[in-house]
Amino acid sequence: MFSKTEITAYQNITAPAALREKILAAAQKEETTHTVSRRKNIRTFSALAACLLLTISLASYAALGLGAPGIKVDNKRLSASGMPLPSENSVAVASARSLSTTVIPLKIDTSGVSDIIVTDGEVHLFDPDSGELLASGQNITAMGEILLTWELSLTDPTASPLLTFTEKGKTYTITLAFDADEGIWNIFRS
Repeated sequence: MFSKTEITAYQNITAPAALREKILAAAQKEETTHTVSRRKNIRTFSALAACLLLTISLASYAALGLGAPGIKVDNKRLSASGMPLPSENSVAVASARSLSTTVIPLKIDTSGVSDIIVTDGEVHLFDPDSGELLASGQNITAMGEILLTWELSLTDPTASPLLTFTEKGKTYTITLAFDADEGIWNIFRS
């Protein structure tokens, strides 16, 4: 289709040196602009990702109550969303219910001295290692890992018994509430 001389002539065409320099300079400038723009975008997205990660971690920290002492009811972690009181299968609860009294086993992990007060019933503080009864009453003081039972009568469904404990100036509350729809008592922490 094309002769060899035409092909050779086409291959020997060169742009003037000034034009070549302009094109190479423009391409390099465009590449530099894109690189700077990419770096700015990467920095912006990195900052946004860091803020999002910090927000999520703080929200989960607050939602899970990780800054608060750990509270377990019948060896299950108690949260603000609550849970039903231990079932009839629990030996302590079953034996107490036969006497029309409910016993709620609690374990509270604290790092300091705690004052524990109940609005209804009585708490019994036990040594976590030996199981020995250390104190009983509506108002007791404990230190470190606290193993106790909250013994009370749950005959009035309109009542909302409270157990409060104060540690390092902060007060935490455990509340009992009757769920009329389910016909069960639930326990919550706040």
